[in-house]
Amino acid sequence: MHGIEPYHQGILMNALLLAQTQITVDWDKIKNIWDFTLFPVDGKNVTVGQLVIALLILVAGMIVIRFITSIVASGLKRSTRINPQAGIILQRIVFYALLSLLVVSCLQVVGIPVTTLTVVGGALAIGIGFGTQNIVNNFISGLILLIEQPIRVNDMIEIDDHLGKIAAINSRCTRLRRIDGIDVLIPNSKLLENSVVNWTLTDDIVRGDVEVGIAYGSDTELARKILLEITESENRIIKNDPVHAVKVFFNSFGDNSLVFNVYFWMHASSVGQIKELCSDLRFEIDKRYRDAEICIAFPQRDVHLDTLKPLEVRMIQDSAN
Repeated sequence: MHGIEPYHQGILMNALLLAQTQITVDWDKIKNIWDFTLFPVDGKNVTVGQLVIALLILVAGMIVIRFITSIVASGLKRSTRINPQAGIILQRIVFYALLSLLVVSCLQVVGIPVTTLTVVGGALAIGIGFGTQNIVNNFISGLILLIEQPIRVNDMIEIDDHLGKIAAINSRCTRLRRIDGIDVLIPNSKLLENSVVNWTLTDDIVRGDVEVGIAYGSDTELARKILLEITESENRIIKNDPVHAVKVFFNSFGDNSLVFNVYFWMHASSVGQIKELCSDLRFEIDKRYRDAEICIAFPQRDVHLDTLKPLEVRMIQDSAN
């Protein structure tokens, strides 16, 4: 140490020796903590160091697993030969298979043999079995839904008071997007245990109907002819198909009107498409009936007085005048 006085050199050397000693003491403490035994398993001690390494491997492994499954999911979505539902099943199989390998690897790092899990699992199964019953039930139900496909993503279903499209089928529950834009989470087991109306299970053909009432005394044959002409000119209605032919029925003699119903079939993937077509048909029916001078009836009441003698009508003068 040239250029430094002997006095200062002595102070610097003492400081370096003190720092080295302090660092050595600190490393010794860290090593003691690292090698501290937490609990014995199958005759082997599990230390803090082993547990820390296992946790680091678990965190890093989860990141890698999610990255791998995202790559698998992207590849399955691009594939045109694999059904989207089958792709979801394969993605989950890959995820849980890799997760199982990761857990086993972490246990080996800690020093816990896999055979110990059978004993621990049997003991814990009784304790947590009741608490996880619904979770396991919904998880298995989700796999059944994905394999058997009684409902699929983008299917339009009706369950309880909810009507909408399936947005996603997850491990625990299914997300239903209602026609009013609200998301409803339905447990997977409920979809298997209850009656579900699937509007698009086999195809996207659905039936719609429009009801109209005309006044008594109107030309019923002309009213029926106009309804058929309107449906014939509508491109969204399926035509030239005997199975899905348009039908017009004179349904009833109502209290205030002669009731007609027109039934038609169309391709629809949402309830909004059906409502839109029905609305357009009603506008056209109203226009055509007004042109044909057919009155669309409205509620009314006729009052008939049956008396034994003529009604007596009296004029009473206002006393104020």
